[in-house]
Amino acid sequence: MVNVTNVFTFKAIATDKQLVSQKYDNAHAEGYFSAQLTIHSGTGTLTLSAELSNNGVDFMVPTGESAIGSLTNVGGPDENGKDIFEFSTILSQYIRYKVVSTGNIVFSLWIARQ
Repeated sequence: MVNVTNVFTFKAIATDKQLVSQKYDNAHAEGYFSAQLTIHSGTGTLTLSAELSNNGVDFMVPTGESAIGSLTNVGGPDENGKDIFEFSTILSQYIRYKVVSTGNIVFSLWIARQ
């Protein structure tokens, strides 16, 4: 079964800032994910990463893992600021998503998990 979560909708982020989502229960996920990222307006680069936690307080990117993906307003397969990234994670109780921006950008993010 696939679960889709709308993490951010038409969310504005300023240059050199980061946004962190709420935490989501990750206990029943089988570790397969996709992230659909859309840049609606602005310039710069958005970088998306997943942070994990077992206690619900301390979140971190696991050792050896890197960002899920990056996107610009002219990036993606059709060069239109839209892309979908596949990723997997190690076992954890909770997951949250962090977006870092190098420009003033309005974006949306959906996560599908199995």
